[in-house]
Amino acid sequence: MRGIMMNIPKDILNKIGEIQAITDPEEQGCTSQVAFIKTSERTYALKTSKDPLFRTWLKNESYILEHLKDLNLPTPKPFLFIEKDYASWLLMEKLPGRTLASALSEEKDEQRRAKLISEFGAVVAQVHSAPAPAALRTATQPWLESMLAEAQYNLEHHEVDGSQQLLNQLKATPPTPIEPTLIHGDLTVDNVLTDGRQITGH
Repeated sequence: MRGIMMNIPKDILNKIGEIQAITDPEEQGCTSQVAFIKTSERTYALKTSKDPLFRTWLKNESYILEHLKDLNLPTPKPFLFIEKDYASWLLMEKLPGRTLASALSEEKDEQRRAKLISEFGAVVAQVHSAPAPAALRTATQPWLESMLAEAQYNLEHHEVDGSQQLLNQLKATPPTPIEPTLIHGDLTVDNVLTDGRQITGH
């Protein structure tokens, strides 16, 4: 990861100013590499991807976060998205806390564990009840159709989980359409942060 971080684009360096320290999170994800960058003003989270598919996902993440920042959700504020020939970069706010997965694995008190899980459920409900910003509702086709078309493209052009048989089954038996709403898309205990008492980010 340090090799990539040594190539931080100048636009990002100009944005954040002098770097005091670069540290790693507890764990790295599968689609992007993350570093925490401390400056005299704040600590940033910097995500970078090199794989073409994951670069597309990172660009989408930047776009979505930009349109979620005015909602009352514990999501990080995006500051800058940069694309280069070799990688894409998303500079955003570092939210406090550690992963819910880590907190649950170390918490021995069953009541506290139950409280954390309850807080997790409340966050899921908060996301699903939030109004979808207009900019995220401008699709020219129903969401499910666009997701199935994207899945077909990814299956044909990238190494992904699943099979054509499974995709055909999903196409043949789609769920009943509903009104558009926000969903996280990857809301797992590895992607949720907690300070030990409440959820601080996702």
